[in-house]
Amino acid sequence: MPKAQHPKTASFVRQNLFTGVTTFSELEMRIAAMPDEKSRGDAFEVFAEAYLATQRKHDATNVWPLTAVPTQILQMLGLAAKDYGVDGVFKTLLGNFNAATEPARRRDANFKSIKPALFLIPMSVSLFCHRPTQTLGQ
Repeated sequence: MPKAQHPKTASFVRQNLFTGVTTFSELEMRIAAMPDEKSRGDAFEVFAEAYLATQRKHDATNVWPLTAVPTQILQMLGLAAKDYGVDGVFKTLLGNFNAATEPARRRDANFKSIKPALFLIPMSVSLFCHRPTQTLGQ
């Protein structure tokens, strides 16, 4: 399994944020209880990185949060280091690149919780496709 790349991973592990979580609802409640939007976003990105790195169906060989994607790969994919539509990139066993993005954070009026949706978008050197191919967490 690849080493975690997100700079906040160690902090969340020390806080036991993910310890004992067995359902997405539990994860959602823990993330929703975090003090600010930045922390909640970072926590979801750490979760997404771990999910992509450990789930065989995505065949990810490398998973990077946007801040850790090698410059050469960003340039090849036509992404900026501060792209506000992409949270990370992963490379598959076949050498394809996919972007991970969280385009919609919906608020539930009753619970005031975040309901993030993680979209995996195939990337092409010549074309950035904005059509979600798979949705998680809905």
